[in-house]
Amino acid sequence: MAWLLFVVFGVISYLGISLMGHLTGAGAHSGLGAALSLFKPAALAVLLVANLFWAAAFYYGLKETKDALPMLIAIGVITSFVYSVAFLGDEVTALHLLGLVLVLGGIYLLV
Repeated sequence: MAWLLFVVFGVISYLGISLMGHLTGAGAHSGLGAALSLFKPAALAVLLVANLFWAAAFYYGLKETKDALPMLIAIGVITSFVYSVAFLGDEVTALHLLGLVLVLGGIYLLV
């Protein structure tokens, strides 16, 4: 049951973090503008709830394995990739897939 909660909470948390980035970064014209847009109530609420889910996912992951952090980062990489394709209109190309494989391979080597 802890594995299931780890994965589900991890996906929910990274979906929230991706949504927060989408909400705050879309209209910003500078780094400062993107940082200041974090203080909008909707973006801040999404960020806080996503971080709560991330902490819960990390907790349940640590109950099962000492490698919970790299695994959670890998879940985040995959979730962010799927989010960018599904909601931001990004294309899936061979180069994007190669980048995804290289990042996941690097995370695997951390373990």
